[in-house]
Amino acid sequence: HGKSRGFLLLGVLPLGLATQSRAMDDLYDNVGVKKEGALLANVYKVKDHFYFILGTITTCDVTADVVKLNKK
Repeated sequence: HGKSRGFLLLGVLPLGLATQSRAMDDLYDNVGVKKEGALLANVYKVKDHFYFILGTITTCDVTADVVKLNKK
């Protein structure tokens, strides 16, 4: 499971962005494999926005089945 979080002050000024690439990097870090040695299957991405008076919290969550590839 990979996560990325961000915050938009007043819904406009980004103080951090929730991106799919950061969520994918977190996914690979959590699994403990390098990007070159893994294959992703059943990838599922969810982007959410939570609105508050002073800003917006954005999230990007990625889940996938990771298959580790072995070189011969």
